[in-house]
Amino acid sequence: LARSYNGIGNVFYTFDQNVRALNYFRKSLELLQQVPVSESLVASSQVNIGGLYVELAKADSAILYLEPALDFFTSIKHNIGIGAVAINIAEAYLLSEQDALAEEYAELSFKHFDQANDRPRLGMIINTLASIEERKGNLPQAIAYAKESLAIALEVGRPDNMREEYLTLAELEAAAGNWKAAYQNHQQYTSLKDSLFNAEINTQLQAEKTRFENFSKDQEIAQLKIVQETQERERNWLIGGIILLGALCLAIFLGLYWRQRALQRLRK
Repeated sequence: LARSYNGIGNVFYTFDQNVRALNYFRKSLELLQQVPVSESLVASSQVNIGGLYVELAKADSAILYLEPALDFFTSIKHNIGIGAVAINIAEAYLLSEQDALAEEYAELSFKHFDQANDRPRLGMIINTLASIEERKGNLPQAIAYAKESLAIALEVGRPDNMREEYLTLAELEAAAGNWKAAYQNHQQYTSLKDSLFNAEINTQLQAEKTRFENFSKDQEIAQLKIVQETQERERNWLIGGIILLGALCLAIFLGLYWRQRALQRLRK
């Protein structure tokens, strides 16, 4: 049942129904804590809940769930787990404007993702560090982090991340008064945003085309089946008619034959 609740929560999360997803994740965790199960399942459930609280901008609630999960992944020395939870905690502390703690957990996350050689997530963490430096008023360091994050997005081929990094750089360069660089990065952002939008539209159109073609094919098959069934019925009717006509002719012939025989006997 706990897995079912978790699955339902994931479905709602996929459709951006975060509050409803959170309710099901919490039900899943409550059930997991009532029975002897793997601690990793409990920790994963806590991460789901904590991450959603971050997205809902509820920092204190997020940390309440994320800290125990971090303790578990630290106890088993799981680099990916530590990195994933630590970056969520860093985001939570950013929300509550506790920049020193946010930086501490972001650096912890960076350390463990670096050890795991997880380049895509490293880019995300560096972006968080850029946000921290911007909040501290250190725009040159924030721009340096943003450029590094963009370089990783380009390296690993993540168009969505590239789009967001170009926008971040445009905003940071503008804040620093570097208008030319801000304009160039915003142009890159706009171009990539339009390209991704068009690609998404084309994907949706292709999916609709495929569905239409499959529907047309199904309709054609259905119509062909109807024609075949109609032809089969007509053939059966024709055969039945021929048999019936043959039987009728035979009956008439036999009737005439026996009548002729009867007349012959009367004449004798």
